[in-house]
Amino acid sequence: MDESDSFCINCGVKLENNTKFCPKCGLRVDPNDDSNENIRYVKDGQNQKGRSKEGKSHSGAWYLLPIFLGFIGGLIMWLVLRDDNKSMAQKGMIVGIIISVIVGIYYIATWFAIMTMDYPFT
Repeated sequence: MDESDSFCINCGVKLENNTKFCPKCGLRVDPNDDSNENIRYVKDGQNQKGRSKEGKSHSGAWYLLPIFLGFIGGLIMWLVLRDDNKSMAQKGMIVGIIISVIVGIYYIATWFAIMTMDYPFT
């Protein structure tokens, strides 16, 4: 892999050939020093953080939307994350659907139980 495909491990800025220090954060990143661990070489299909270009990292707090809002929260999560992290967006949608089905079954069972109760007031 080229030295032109190297990035600072501290700030992620792309490094020029034979750069001894990161131009953004000043970290020593001498590519000629074999013991230097401050450089990350990027493979095809990855970004400078070493993650897949197709999957950005997002907070797990996104799962609170489908947990509290059910299907609507899952839909919002899917619409926001579908381009950055397709897998997480799909999982959020599934969680939203499952929560909505569980809540729906609970409401139907509760309604049925109330409707079939014998009231002592009649």
